[in-house]
Amino acid sequence: MDSQRGLLLAGKLIQLLSIFRDAGIPVMALKGPALSQLLYNDFAKRQFNDLDLLVSRADAPTGIKLLKANGYILDSAFAWCPDDILIRLNSELSFDGACGTPIDLHWEIAPKGFAFHFDPAILWSTARSVRIAGWEVPCPEPEALLLYLCVHGAKHMWSRLQWLSDVARLVEITPEMSWKQIFDLAARTGCTRVVLLGLLLAERLLGAPVPDVVQERIRNESTIHPLAKQVSQRLQQTSSTAPTSLELAIFNSKLAAGWPARIQPFTALLRAPTEADARLLRLPPALFFLYYPFRLGRLASKYALLAIQRSVMSLA
Repeated sequence: MDSQRGLLLAGKLIQLLSIFRDAGIPVMALKGPALSQLLYNDFAKRQFNDLDLLVSRADAPTGIKLLKANGYILDSAFAWCPDDILIRLNSELSFDGACGTPIDLHWEIAPKGFAFHFDPAILWSTARSVRIAGWEVPCPEPEALLLYLCVHGAKHMWSRLQWLSDVARLVEITPEMSWKQIFDLAARTGCTRVVLLGLLLAERLLGAPVPDVVQERIRNESTIHPLAKQVSQRLQQTSSTAPTSLELAIFNSKLAAGWPARIQPFTALLRAPTEADARLLRLPPALFFLYYPFRLGRLASKYALLAIQRSVMSLA
């Protein structure tokens, strides 16, 4: 990425860490300059356009207030809602900075209803630091970081090759990683298939040096091979569109362990209200229950239109 842009974002990250630390709030950097520094020893070598910060759920209200007090504007259709409702409805919030620096404030790793239970405590309990411009910036240790990167990629159906590059680079530069620890963490969170898929894709598409003991586990996990083919084909398309919510639900359902987890992505589609719902219809919190029938109707219309479009295209 442009070194000047990388320097600007690294400076903003350090500024924000200082603000949060002065307020007594533990904060961790996810991706962005910290990941670039960790993977490449240079925060300008990896492309990133925003900053991701992780705080505890208990500290989320204060974190929101701090960002607002420092000139960051909440980018949400629910911006008018009290902070407790914002936190209940979301796992993260996006803010726009006056100088064009988007900030994503996280207190969970994935939204409610996601197929995998990734407790942020995993990242906090394994935290290490990376040095940027003289500052010690907290970030996850390699084993927890690999799990996080694979969960993040699966959540978005691995729709960016850069996310696989991160996995491949992490495996390459940390041959001493404890694979037992990685798969213990993966088993605890129901993410074993998620990790194996990420490693399979990183090895197949980017030549990541995945050890033999992991290769054997990949070969024995038949579920992930058609998914890897699906991801590979999408990444090779020059004009690939972002996956729909239904496509993401189907994809992650196939990675989940056990029927309750496999059903969750589909039930999550019906959760309301969402940002898209609120942009179309603004209701006071006392009437939020009306978003459920509104969402059902909106989804039915959306997917009916998609089905019609595909039928027309198949006849062309």
